[in-house]
Amino acid sequence: MDCVESWVKLTIKKGVPASPEYSLRTVLGEEVSIRTWIINRLPNDQVSVENALILSHSRRWPLMIDPQMQANAWVRKTYQANLKVIRFTQQHYNRDLEAAISGGKAALIENIQ
Repeated sequence: MDCVESWVKLTIKKGVPASPEYSLRTVLGEEVSIRTWIINRLPNDQVSVENALILSHSRRWPLMIDPQMQANAWVRKTYQANLKVIRFTQQHYNRDLEAAISGGKAALIENIQ
C-alpha cells in the first residue's frame, strides 16, 4: 500500500477531514506560479511540477539530479537575473560557488560526472 493512501485512510478513520486524493500541487501550489514555470520551460508533468514546488519551498540548497536537462532549462529561465552557472572545468569554480552562496544568489552546477 502506498504511504499516502495509508495516511489518508488513517486521517479519515480518526475523523480528520481529508480528501480521498492527495496532491502536493493542490496543497502547496499556486496555479499562477505553476503556469509561469511551465511558460519558463518546466515540463508539464506531475513529477516536474512537484519537484519545482519542493524547490520553491526549500529553505536550504536543494539538489536536483537532471539527466535529461529539463530542469536545467527551467532553472536558467526562472532564475536568470540571479543565477551563477558553474562548471568544474572552470578555473576558479570554488571561488565562484562561494561568492554565489555568500551573495545569496542561486548557483547551478553543471556537467558533474
